[in-house]
Amino acid sequence: MGLDGIWHRLRWFARRDAIEREMDEEMRFHLEQQVERNLARGMTPDEARRQARLRFGGVEQCKERARDEVRPALVEDLWRDLRYGARLLVRAPGFAAVSILTLGLGIGAATAVFSVVDGVLLRPLPYPDADRIVRLFQVDANGRRMNVSEPNFTDWKAEVGSIPSMAEMVANTVPVAAGDERTMTPGAWVSREFFDVMRVRPALGRPFLADELHTGARPAVIVSHNLWQTRFGGAPLDAGLTLRIQEVVHHVVGVMPAGFDYPSASQFWVPRELGPPQTSRTAHNFQVVARLAEGVELGTARSELSTVSRALKARYGDGTWMADAVAVPLREQITASARPALWLLFTASTLLLLIACLNVSNLQLARAATRGRELALRLALGAGRGRVVRQMLAEALVLTMAASLLGLLLAWAGVRVLVAVQPNRLPRLEAVSIDTGVLLFALLVASVTAIALGLVTALRASQRDIRESLNDAPRTATGGRSERVRHVLVVAQVAVTIVLLAGAGLLARSFVRLLAIDPGFRTDDALVLDLTWPFERDRL
Repeated sequence: MGLDGIWHRLRWFARRDAIEREMDEEMRFHLEQQVERNLARGMTPDEARRQARLRFGGVEQCKERARDEVRPALVEDLWRDLRYGARLLVRAPGFAAVSILTLGLGIGAATAVFSVVDGVLLRPLPYPDADRIVRLFQVDANGRRMNVSEPNFTDWKAEVGSIPSMAEMVANTVPVAAGDERTMTPGAWVSREFFDVMRVRPALGRPFLADELHTGARPAVIVSHNLWQTRFGGAPLDAGLTLRIQEVVHHVVGVMPAGFDYPSASQFWVPRELGPPQTSRTAHNFQVVARLAEGVELGTARSELSTVSRALKARYGDGTWMADAVAVPLREQITASARPALWLLFTASTLLLLIACLNVSNLQLARAATRGRELALRLALGAGRGRVVRQMLAEALVLTMAASLLGLLLAWAGVRVLVAVQPNRLPRLEAVSIDTGVLLFALLVASVTAIALGLVTALRASQRDIRESLNDAPRTATGGRSERVRHVLVVAQVAVTIVLLAGAGLLARSFVRLLAIDPGFRTDDALVLDLTWPFERDRL
């Protein structure tokens, strides 16, 4: 489009009313000129006007072609169709309420579940180059993964060149006291390279010093931002903050950035080197996290790790329970337990949305059948079938937009409730939110839904014979191909519903069988207690 075209379109929007009046006057002038020529040929006034109209063509069609020359017709028509669709919904409040509520529930459920899938499974971990962080596991002769013994970890560090940074760690929940407050708090004992592997440094204070990383050193601890705020009230570190972990007083030397809590929701980190080294290759007590070397692919690192581990097995024989080893991306390992359930839930919510769409499609087909005369009149007055399809699409878009707003409100409330409940088996719950990606997903769902609903209704409505629709309009609500289309939609809806019900029934059956398993001992009046022996308090 050249500058002249852009100027004409801007001029149309600025002077739309004036241009419409000018077009009316010009059309009237040309029509009157043709009437005068017909009168001069000897025609009667009525015949002269009739022939002039026939020669001139439809006035509205001519005006529409003229409008298309000076303004973006598609945008203008779409805006007019949207306003007309909104008026139709206002005139049918029952249909609008049922359709919006049905679609809103489907879109809300799909959006809420997608926000969880996105936050837990799809979103990268909040660490620099997180895709290069892996968990290392020993693999026994039966192919089962297990934690790592310290001698094997030491040999890996020395011999696996593609994974230069490795750290061992032990996560545990222990008694922790700060002042008079004593609670069971999750924490981790990490080796010297842990913060290098994660590429995260304390936001306040410092990491561990070299003279704090050996047996018998002065106990130091780095705390989480949450623990620093709740236990110490955000006090400065130079105030001599201390934390009693089990029986040992540790001096707080750093505070991690807000949100950092790896591994296992840890609230503090203590040097692993404070304890004595372990020499047994069958003591698989440590988790190992590592970072791949720059430019090294995961497959290459896995191959080298496996080669070294098999060599260790050949060297030590039954002295180690390690037959092989494997490197697993950290995000995959963290979300492994939740991944199948979340994808299953997302599939179920998608099927629920499909059922909602089928329901609303049936309602729209029934409503379109009662509007047969209106649509036939539009076609008889010169509207093309494409124009009717576009009108029906616009009506479906208005309906879906309203349902999407309701769905987003329901999704936002559902996510808030989920985060507040904080199910223990769901990792990375802090990353779940209604963000830009989730909004784009909701927009995509709404657009696809609107197109599907509009096309099903529009194509069926625009294929009717005009004469038949005008003559038999009162009887078009039932029978014919519309009824067959509705039957197909009902069958599809029932089929999807059966799939959902069958899945729910299988889950319920599995749950009942799980409850019926005999544990091998009596569970009547039995309680499970988590006890920790009290320890003597020293002055902090």
